[in-house]
Amino acid sequence: MTQEKIDKWLLDLEPFSLSELHTAMALLKHYLFLGYSLVEQEAFYSEILAGDHRKKIKELVARQRLYRSKEKPCPLCEAPLSIYSINEPKGKSNVKGYASLWLCPNADCPFEEFSFNSKYEEKRMLLTKEET
Repeated sequence: MTQEKIDKWLLDLEPFSLSELHTAMALLKHYLFLGYSLVEQEAFYSEILAGDHRKKIKELVARQRLYRSKEKPCPLCEAPLSIYSINEPKGKSNVKGYASLWLCPNADCPFEEFSFNSKYEEKRMLLTKEET
């Protein structure tokens, strides 16, 4: 990309904050990863704006709050575990092909747990397990 294009692009983005741009790019990447085309994403967004989806959106927001509040306790010290994505594909650096890692934030605790599930799948399983 030329410097001229970059300057124009940055000028066009001026009304938006960096966090808004980051959120937009994260959503775009997420839905492309899930197999939705840009056209499908635009149609979905248009339908939300045009239709009466307030109840569904409120339920989604409540579910997201619940999702964020769920924590998996460390089996050794009971501290809430942190989960990290492993972005290395299966190979020399990631021999078994793990996709995520649960780590205890307590410096004195050696607990770590690797998983073949993505960070999002792990959080979703934690949420659904606690709902039942």
